[in-house]
Amino acid sequence: AYELTKDIDLSGITWEPLGDENNPFTGYFNGADYSILNFAKVSHRKDVGLFGFSNGVIKNLIINAHCSISGQNIGSLVGHQYTNGQVSNCHVAGVINIYGGYGDYLDERFGGLIGTNEAGDVSYCSANIQMTTRYKCDIGGLIGVNTGFVDNCFSKGQIVEGSGDDDVRDVGWIIMGGLVGVNWAYITNCYSECNIIAYGRDSSTWEYTDRTGGIAGEQYIGGRFKNCYFIGSAYYGIVDVVNSSNEVTTLNNCFCLGSLARKMSVQINNCYSNSDPNYATNLPNFKSRSFILNVLGWSETDWYLEDGEYPKLRFEIK
Repeated sequence: AYELTKDIDLSGITWEPLGDENNPFTGYFNGADYSILNFAKVSHRKDVGLFGFSNGVIKNLIINAHCSISGQNIGSLVGHQYTNGQVSNCHVAGVINIYGGYGDYLDERFGGLIGTNEAGDVSYCSANIQMTTRYKCDIGGLIGVNTGFVDNCFSKGQIVEGSGDDDVRDVGWIIMGGLVGVNWAYITNCYSECNIIAYGRDSSTWEYTDRTGGIAGEQYIGGRFKNCYFIGSAYYGIVDVVNSSNEVTTLNNCFCLGSLARKMSVQINNCYSNSDPNYATNLPNFKSRSFILNVLGWSETDWYLEDGEYPKLRFEIK
């Protein structure tokens, strides 16, 4: 087991990620609520983060990041978390600029905290991040690609595709999610306030251009969003594109600003929007304790509810 006993300042240090695909981190790391400061330079181009490839337990850590990096599977905390990996009570704040991929590999995944969460668990985590990419990728405020379980997490900040120049529009599709770029699994008790700024969307050829969703940019193979909300800006409030031929993605007890989802293989149960005509409710309801408890059925075990305020996760309230 490893435990921090003080803050660590990485100013001027080129960091060598802990663990890689051939020798993953499998230990227990407790940050003890200390901080990694000025995380800026990383030596790797694949599985990039404080931890490169992790199949262990990482908890109770704060990261201050200001990076301009390129590669495959990029996250400030973990580049690639594998099946038995667990991340809890970890938080990142800062700026991440993505300027390229890893060789000719096109499956680039970037997250504020974790690049790829491959069937691992992520809970009680947050990202307050400014992210910019000029490269075709899957990018999320918290996680780039998720095939595991995400619970009690939130994201704030901004995700921007370049500057809107013509050369940026031509890079191909970018999948952008306020919380998760591409989701294959389960997200519960989460929210995002991210503003997602994308360019180059053509309504006649949308499958080849940007896809943005407040919680997830794209959903595959069923999956579930439960007790989630989005109050930033994106094309769709919960999820943009849903790709599933056999399994139906479900949205349960969610709310958002804007349309809930692109209606493709989606089952929507007890969800609300301030503007979607099929699921409309008055905006003040989203700040009503009674509405959240009695209509949406959320629990105050997970959520702190106060009239006149959007819900906050209980762990945020110190």
